[in-house]
Amino acid sequence: MEISFSGTMPAITIPHRGMMFVFPRIYDAEQGGDVDFAIVNTGSTSATITATLRDLKGSVIVSKDLTLGARSHTAIFTRQFFGSSLMESEGTMFTSLTFSSGAPQFAALALFIQSGILTSLPVERLQ
Repeated sequence: MEISFSGTMPAITIPHRGMMFVFPRIYDAEQGGDVDFAIVNTGSTSATITATLRDLKGSVIVSKDLTLGARSHTAIFTRQFFGSSLMESEGTMFTSLTFSSGAPQFAALALFIQSGILTSLPVERLQ
């Protein structure tokens, strides 16, 4: 089974892996703006979630797994999370970040932070 979604970017298809949600990512190298996200494991067991950053065409830029212990959380900037595997150019980039897991026990929050100003971003639950 596959799930397709569209919005401010062309429609893309993502393989279905259970619980899934997506939010936009804006990165502004010149102004220092980036998206910070928080992921929470609300379950009583540890679980793994996969983060996938996609470009405007839906192509995968980079993916990384994150394992969280029971009832734990993490909050980090997208650039820090992917580290050196994320090669970015100057200027402003618009991408999306999809999280997917076979475990149903995750919740997420996304904020765009630039020049000390916080803006919440919509998190769309796909499954």
